[in-house]
Amino acid sequence: MGTNGDGVFWYDGTQFLFCETDSEESGSSTVNELMIDTQERVWIGTKAGLFLADCSKTAKSVAGFEGLNIKDVTEISKEKMLVIEKDGTTSFLEDGRIQKLDFSQLDAQNKPRCCGIGTDHSIYI
Repeated sequence: MGTNGDGVFWYDGTQFLFCETDSEESGSSTVNELMIDTQERVWIGTKAGLFLADCSKTAKSVAGFEGLNIKDVTEISKEKMLVIEKDGTTSFLEDGRIQKLDFSQLDAQNKPRCCGIGTDHSIYI
């Protein structure tokens, strides 16, 4: 369960437990997005970056996304994520490498905000 200022909590079948992040940056407890990938890892998009957790430990900051306002995280395929920031900046993340996508032809009102995958593996942005 992501909250607006109190971070992430997970339910162990009996009670809700707090999942800490390894960041003290303001906004890291304001959750915009939670996504569970095919490996059962929890991706946490916050106002202060992207974090990855299994919620039995502290959620670790994902390098290259520190301090960024993350709005959406979508698993494209195993180990390949699409990450969208509040300003519309969109990146592929694969094996720790970040590749920014170019949407410069779009005006500011039409910047990417969210993403989804169809049953035919089409990517919708």
